[in-house]
Amino acid sequence: MLRFLYDDEIVQFYADSQNSIPCKEGEFILPSMLDGMLNYIEEGRVADFHDHHYPSEMSVWGMVQTYLMDDSENASETFLNKFDSDWVRYNRDLIEKIKKYEEGSL
Repeated sequence: MLRFLYDDEIVQFYADSQNSIPCKEGEFILPSMLDGMLNYIEEGRVADFHDHHYPSEMSVWGMVQTYLMDDSENASETFLNKFDSDWVRYNRDLIEKIKKYEEGSL
């Protein structure tokens, strides 16, 4: 098991080395690089990176590049339709798990 990665000492080490916010609650020291962000962090006024919410297999970077080069009138609609259909395609296991959970069968 990789449970040791969630030990406070390891979480602090990772936060220090990546200049990041620890991934769990506790008495952690934030890297000094984040001093200017402390008020936002304490007030919960931060958001996760958008790329943490879709699988890498979707190749969203490629979709975004295609969108940025598309100068047609329906570029936004084309991008959003592809994104939505690909999200369903690449998340079908997650969608099924959520359905089972909501039905109470998980």
